Amino acid sequence: SGQLVAAKVGSWEVEQTHPSATVVRVLGEAGTAAAESEALLVESDVRLEPFSDEVEACLPPADWSISAREIARRLDLRDAAGVDIFSIDPPGCVDIDDALHLRTLSPGVFEVGVHIADASHFIRPGSALDREAASRGETFYLVNTRANMIPPRLSEDLCSLHPHVDRLAFSALFTMDERANLLSTTFAKSVIRSAGALSYADAQERLEREGCPEPRTAALQTLGRLAVLLKGRRAANGALFLASSEVKFELAPIEEGDASGPMSLPTGMALRKQQAAHSLIEEFMVLCSCGLPAVAPAPALLLTLIGACLQVLANCAVARRVAEAWPEAALLRLHPQPEESKFAALARALEQQGMPFRASGAHELAASLSACTKPADPHFNHLVRLISTRCIAPAKYFRSGAVPREQWLHSGLAEPTYTHFTSPIRRYADQVVHRLLAHAIGWGAAQSEEAVESEEEAAWPERLGELDELIDSLNERHSMAQQAERASAELFTMLYFRDQQATVSDAYVVRVAESGVTLLVPQHGCEGGTRCERRL
Repeated sequence: SGQLVAAKVGSWEVEQTHPSATVVRVLGEAGTAAAESEALLVESDVRLEPFSDEVEACLPPADWSISAREIARRLDLRDAAGVDIFSIDPPGCVDIDDALHLRTLSPGVFEVGVHIADASHFIRPGSALDREAASRGETFYLVNTRANMIPPRLSEDLCSLHPHVDRLAFSALFTMDERANLLSTTFAKSVIRSAGALSYADAQERLEREGCPEPRTAALQTLGRLAVLLKGRRAANGALFLASSEVKFELAPIEEGDASGPMSLPTGMALRKQQAAHSLIEEFMVLCSCGLPAVAPAPALLLTLIGACLQVLANCAVARRVAEAWPEAALLRLHPQPEESKFAALARALEQQGMPFRASGAHELAASLSACTKPADPHFNHLVRLISTRCIAPAKYFRSGAVPREQWLHSGLAEPTYTHFTSPIRRYADQVVHRLLAHAIGWGAAQSEEAVESEEEAAWPERLGELDELIDSLNERHSMAQQAERASAELFTMLYFRDQQATVSDAYVVRVAESGVTLLVPQHGCEGGTRCERRL
């Protein structure tokens, strides 16, 4: 009685009120932090079990180091003149996917380097490690734990771009002018040595410095100015800037949990504040993914408007290259255009407040979102963007040959061709794209000492049926990862307020039904329903 269990549903005969089921595992007493957290893991298929011996056997030996032969084949950036490589990471980050640099080539002309961990060097296609990574799909991040896609030996050590150690990378090098026009793009397998890992707070402080800063700070500020121009250009092209309520928790280990280790209960919570440094990283990651044409940039605004420049840039350039090389077998990512009918209820509510709202296309939606402001209510625009996020179909992976070219658009980013390249430690889709790009530039995994392929394995992108099945699986796993992340935040919000005294906060009514209303509390970033004694 009062126990949470995991059960497998069996038959459900016509005469039965409820289906038959077999209890697989008792999770614990309902309402306890450990049992509720375990139930979340089961519902979202979060895999916290250790990697098998067969998978661990695929890893390099304990004394592995980069060989002289491997270095000789790669672009060696460790001591390149003017190349100061660094990363910008949240506190406690151990799986560092990316690093960057900027060096001045001539007055007003810069080289921007985006360096991504070369995890594919260690993951042989078809190996036990590869199959396990594909099955997991991506790393699941929960409030109190995470479920890694690949073993920690790779994700936290050999692949992670820690400072002051030699690491293998896949680098995208962009030549840009001072107006953020892209002049050339080069991809190369490389060897790098990051000179430093900046925290968000440190990067933010450097962005705000005045005077004559030292070289790394000057490079960071130049990257910031370029990213502002790139973001402004994307905004002018109709990119959507939506909202989410991300909450961070302070945790203290109290209860004993399951395989994830001690169960940590929340002792504090607050909304995450986005700084300009967050946007700097994201926007230059996108520079790696498009080869943008020279277009007059939109006016630069504050650094806080930089957005997702890093990831969008990187992922676009790569998308174009792999789509050209693999017209039938490139793994890309699209975001459908908004459907105006999905916004009907929101549009009616806003028009009652004198705010016309149009969502017939990304341009119209972006303009409507920008216009929905109330000077006396700083949360209002965020609320409208948050609700709009739920009216838009999610982005998804697809195979280039399976979708007409005119439907490739990633409407949220206003990019005609897009993919994921920049997080191979955390997403298997990026592993696939790394392999495609390696073949496209004439490298091929067969050149790697640790991942020698057979001819059949080298041709795997040609097996379109298998690729379609993989893409379906990756879309499903990505959806489940997002579901697990949301459920984890909701659980820990509940656990936090369970032990708190009653508090009074402002809330917005975001949905009305006959049985009650749904409320959003901006101060805490939480949302929930409340029942009404009488039908509305």
